[in-house]
Amino acid sequence: MIRLITITASIYILLIASCTSKESEGKVTNPILNNVENIEDNKIRFDINPLEGSDIENQLTLFIDQHRFDLATLEKWRRLGKEEYQKYQIPEQSTDAIMETETDFRKVFYVFKQTEENVVAREGVYSEGTDSISYKAIAAINSMDLSPDPEINYSDLVGAYGTTDGEKLQLLILGIGQRKNISAVLYSSEADLLPSKTNIAEILKDARSTPLKNFNLNVMERSFTSESYAGKYRKEDGEVIIIFKNMIDKEGLPREFKKLL
Repeated sequence: MIRLITITASIYILLIASCTSKESEGKVTNPILNNVENIEDNKIRFDINPLEGSDIENQLTLFIDQHRFDLATLEKWRRLGKEEYQKYQIPEQSTDAIMETETDFRKVFYVFKQTEENVVAREGVYSEGTDSISYKAIAAINSMDLSPDPEINYSDLVGAYGTTDGEKLQLLILGIGQRKNISAVLYSSEADLLPSKTNIAEILKDARSTPLKNFNLNVMERSFTSESYAGKYRKEDGEVIIIFKNMIDKEGLPREFKKLL
């Protein structure tokens, strides 16, 4: 799941907004597509298929875009129409609903976006003449559960990274925009030491900024591209390191930016 961005990372994002000049940053090519908020309602649905090895039971599966979550087994069933939601006390914003048939006590399942970050599936039992149905959550899925890279999520990536050769300091700020696009700004400074949380704002204020146009992350390959730079990233000792393959250090190696604490 995508965890909440830390206060420190949020400060860095605000610094991007205040420090970036009017040089066009360019549109970031890809939003965070695995974020629940960006998944269309019609891609949050139930699917039912015969259970392997059984002649009567079916597997109820929740699909969220291309991700699948097996929830329960049913025998006979039908999909509920929107006009039936009120009768079965299903929230109007639900994206799909299924009910068992031909049983006295019929299980009812529905799924909906509970927040911008969560999809919840619930199960209840209905019988004729029931005044109310008590539903319970059987699945709560958020954005990190949908991440193609469970070891490194977007909140791990957001923040400030730095590198220095003892004479010149460079900082990379990764942020998330209003539409949850990843943005990147590279800063150069005459400072010779990596900044701390207490003086990073002062250094950024006097540094030269270069927005990385059309910055794009490939989370499957842990790589990135922009109009001017390309590279990759990895996780080491719990921290993310960004490597610019076309930015060379004094030893002729790709320059590595370490995340600042």
